[in-house]
Amino acid sequence: MKKPIAIAAMAVLLNLASGAAASGNLITNGDFSAGATGFTTGYTNATLQLGGNFQVHTSPATALGAYPSFQDFGDHTTGTGLMFIANGALAADTTVWSQTITVKANAKYRFSFFATSIDNAISPTTLAWYVNGIAYGSSALADTPNFWEAHGSKFNTGAATSVTLRLVNDNLDAISNDFAVDDFSLVKISTGAVPEPASWAMMLIGFGAIGAAARSRRNPATLAA
Repeated sequence: MKKPIAIAAMAVLLNLASGAAASGNLITNGDFSAGATGFTTGYTNATLQLGGNFQVHTSPATALGAYPSFQDFGDHTTGTGLMFIANGALAADTTVWSQTITVKANAKYRFSFFATSIDNAISPTTLAWYVNGIAYGSSALADTPNFWEAHGSKFNTGAATSVTLRLVNDNLDAISNDFAVDDFSLVKISTGAVPEPASWAMMLIGFGAIGAAARSRRNPATLAA
């Protein structure tokens, strides 16, 4: 009788864990594994010799039009995949990346992404992010290449049933304003409901049953010694 109880208790634990976990990433191709698709941008997919251009590539050093100062390193996701690599635009308010996603009204979400300079930046890129046109944050990148840092914000959707996420580079310098971004994510934040008393009871019974089952599986020879 102990084994079925233990299994039932474990099922409750798994259900509780899955219920408390946040839902999956809602952004399409957030890691750029599908290439330059699934998002909109004001940048041009062309040689990195010019400001306002980008490449989706495995390394800044080997991307089309890479400058000698661009360092050789991998993406944030796996170290061997694709990332969005850009030479900063010289025109103000140029969209680096944007995507519109269907969401639930009156719900909390977390928007995040990773970014890094791609050379030893004299004038590091400053990335600002917007949700439905509202500025939610801005951050200057470290001047060290291959230093992936997380950026982003939590927000409430209010009455909106879709959100447009948008990333802009506020630095308009023509020299050393080069960067890479990767792993965009939009995740609904779980409410983390407290388990009902019956669930707590089943968990306690299950812990006891699992312990008893573990004791019963001890080596008979060891017990007899």
